Amino acid sequence: MKISFSILALVCSGLILAQGPGGRRGGPGGPGGPGGPGGPGGQGGGFGKKEELPPILKDAQEKSKKLRFSGTRLVTFYRAGKAESHEEYLTKDGARMRIEFSKNSPFAGQVIIETPEVRKHYYPDRNELKESPAAGRRQFENFRFGGVRGAKPVISDGGFLLGMKLTRVQYLDPMKNPTFEVFIDLKSGLAVKRVIYGPGGNVAGSFEFKSLNLNPKISKDAFSFNRKGVKVIRPIDDLFAKAKELGVSPYGFSSKDAYKLDGVNLREMRGKKVLILNYAMSDSRLTMFLMNPDADLAEIQKSSRRQQGFYAWKEVGATIILIGDASQDELQNLAKRVTNLKR
Repeated sequence: MKISFSILALVCSGLILAQGPGGRRGGPGGPGGPGGPGGPGGQGGGFGKKEELPPILKDAQEKSKKLRFSGTRLVTFYRAGKAESHEEYLTKDGARMRIEFSKNSPFAGQVIIETPEVRKHYYPDRNELKESPAAGRRQFENFRFGGVRGAKPVISDGGFLLGMKLTRVQYLDPMKNPTFEVFIDLKSGLAVKRVIYGPGGNVAGSFEFKSLNLNPKISKDAFSFNRKGVKVIRPIDDLFAKAKELGVSPYGFSSKDAYKLDGVNLREMRGKKVLILNYAMSDSRLTMFLMNPDADLAEIQKSSRRQQGFYAWKEVGATIILIGDASQDELQNLAKRVTNLKR
């Protein structure tokens, strides 16, 4: 099974576009990744020394904690060169947010609710409510590295949108290629528009607000979901189910670890299925790949271009890859905390 690192890196960064509605991890359709380190009993910590946000993003981050608004934004992403768009209706009050979708959207009927404690995503076709760690505290974490190691922010005039004077923060890689850009209203701290670029320099996805109310009336039950008879699913449930489907052992970080399981995706790459686990802790994030135990580890290691931290190894019942912004030694130490999970 030959999977090049360039593909793995693309999938890892592309998950921000592939999550569907609500766009976890800072991609189109949503604020950043899941929130917070583990509480009492959580083990371990993040890795590496984190770069500081530029002052303009620090200020926006602080202001975003108190943002109150309602609005409509257009989310666009590209699959096989074809643009796909849908509208999202947002209501936000500080750390609480609700997202719904237009009737002509492929996500019509779905509801996303985030509070400081939890993120809930309702799928009406399956009558399922997926719960995962809250995302709000990590809204700006993906700005730290601009998508690739060495990317640096460039600040410029962002023009006007919806009557607001915007400032553009664009991240460029070491070769001056854009990785993504965000247009911020400095007064409110709101990210009004965001664009993400693919490895070829093309636009991979974006969102842009089409209407905004910065002083809305918000109902008391806007951030609750009380439908009866719904099947509640947690990320760990997804992990066990998809690992069984793939035929690999369910490896991951324990529930006591500071890294919390945020999302699980089963993808096909070069005709082979790969289980992708997204973990988050405070302002740190890891992606773990679980593959068939007979995968060619030497070929995987050889094909790695090390555009991000990359460490691969074998366990009984699975081949595992860790990707994150860290050295191989740091990832190797984190790998010691990965265990074969039990229900």
